[in-house]
Amino acid sequence: MRYEVDFHAPLHFGQEVTTDLDIAHLGSSSMRFEFSIWGEAFEGRERQLAAQGAFRSTPSG
Repeated sequence: MRYEVDFHAPLHFGQEVTTDLDIAHLGSSSMRFEFSIWGEAFEGRERQLAAQGAFRSTPSG
């Protein structure tokens, strides 16, 4: 498995979080997922991108 993530903004305890997950590639021997994590509006702060990245999964065994 390969995992990569870029962090853009902090999240805060009690803040609602939304995660978007997409299948970016579906092959015969692996799958690549891309995701974005959003911190929703909280205590006067606007909704903002907290992190985004990707991971690749291959079967084991």
